[in-house]
Amino acid sequence: MAGTSTYTYDGNGNMLRDTNSVNQQQNKTFTYNLLNLPQTVKVQHGLLTYTYDALGQKLRKVSVISGVTHTTDYISGIEYDGGTTDTLNFITTEEGKAAKFGSIYDYQYFLGDNLGNTRLTFGTKTGSAVTYQRDDYYPFGLEINSSLTGTKNEYLYNKKELQEETQEYDYGARMYDPLSGRWWVVDPMAETSRRWSPYNYVENDPIRLTDPDGMQCDPCDVNIDREGNVNGQSIVENIYYSTRDVVTSSVATLASGVKSIFSSSHMQEASFDYSNGQRTLQYYKLPTASDRATATGNALLGLSSIIPADGPAAGIFAKTSGVKSSITDVIKDVAHANSKTSTLEKKLYRLEKKSGEYLKTGVTSKKNIESRYTKKFMADKRMVPLKKGSRAEMLKEERKIVQKNPGPLNKEPWAGKN
Repeated sequence: MAGTSTYTYDGNGNMLRDTNSVNQQQNKTFTYNLLNLPQTVKVQHGLLTYTYDALGQKLRKVSVISGVTHTTDYISGIEYDGGTTDTLNFITTEEGKAAKFGSIYDYQYFLGDNLGNTRLTFGTKTGSAVTYQRDDYYPFGLEINSSLTGTKNEYLYNKKELQEETQEYDYGARMYDPLSGRWWVVDPMAETSRRWSPYNYVENDPIRLTDPDGMQCDPCDVNIDREGNVNGQSIVENIYYSTRDVVTSSVATLASGVKSIFSSSHMQEASFDYSNGQRTLQYYKLPTASDRATATGNALLGLSSIIPADGPAAGIFAKTSGVKSSITDVIKDVAHANSKTSTLEKKLYRLEKKSGEYLKTGVTSKKNIESRYTKKFMADKRMVPLKKGSRAEMLKEERKIVQKNPGPLNKEPWAGKN
C-alpha cells in the first residue's frame, strides 16, 4: 500500500486513528466502550456503530455508508437484516449456514483449509451442489482473489466475519487487520505471553497457528522468561497446577470405578459421594465377584495417574495429601479388603433390630463396624460383633451361619442352603 500510515492510541492501548498519507480510503477513526470493544468506526464515506451486551457479545452493527443505512442483528448464531422490522438472513450451522431463500432455506457449506479458512462456499437449493464463492488468502489473511456468484459470504479467514466497510475481521474479543497483520487493541491475555507484542497476530506464525477468539493463539508456544517462569508462573507452580488438573480428572475416573460396584440391578441401595476427600460407601446387598473385579480394575486405573510411587513428583502432592490419603483408603476398602489374599483384619458381625430381631450376618474391615451402614439405616438397628480374624476365616464363618440362618437381608446364592 502506498504512503505512510500513522497510528494514534488511547491510554488503554486502543487504536484511535489509522491515517494514511496517500490512500485516504484507508483512514479510520475509532471510539470504544468500557470493555475496549469498538463503539463507532468512522470511515471515509460513513460511520459504523456497534452494540454489545455486558459480556462483550456483539448484538448489532449499524452501517451508514454514503447515506445508505444497513442494520445487522446478531443473536446466538442467527443473523437478521433490517432496522425496525428485522428479516431473518441466515442461521449458522457447524459446516456453514442455512440461508433464507424465499420461503425455503438454502443450506450452504463452507469448505476450508487446514487453518479453517473458508476456500469454497457452495449451496444445494437447486438439488445439486452449486459453487457460490471461491477465496484465496495471503498468510496473514488478506484476500488474494475472490470469485463470487450471488450474495457474498463474509465468514472467511479463520471463518471470522469480515467487516466490509473496514476490511477487518471480527474475532470476538478484538478486531483484526489482515493488511498489517495486527490487532486494533491490546491482547486481553497479554500477561501470559509477555515476550510478544500485545498487538501481534498468532505469534507471527499464521501458517501454523490460529486464534479462536482474539485472545490467545491455538496452540500457543510456551513463554519462558529469564527467571524460568512459564507463562508468568514458576516451573513449580506450573507443574503443581497441571498435576492438580490431572488429579481432578483422575478422581472422577476413580469415583466412577468405585461407583460401578453398586450399579448392578440387584443392589437395593447404593451411593458414592466424593467431597473434600470424604467418601461414603453403603449398600444393603453384596455385589457379585464380577462386579468387584470390574470396579477394582477401573478404580486402580484411575489411581495409577494420581499417586506417584516415589521420586521428586511426590512432593507435588503435599498440597493434596488429604485427597491422596483418602483415595488410598478407598482403594484399600474396595480392592485390598475384598481380595482373597487380603491381610486386613475382618470382623464378623450380627445385624439385628434393636428389638432383637435377627436381620443378617456379615463381615467388615471397618474399625467401627456400625460405620458399615448409614446412620439413617442404623437408626432402629444395632450391630453385634461376633469375632475377628483374616478375611478367609471370617468369610468361612459367615457362610456357615448364613447357610443355617440367613436372615431377611442375606441374599447370597448360598443363603439358607445348608
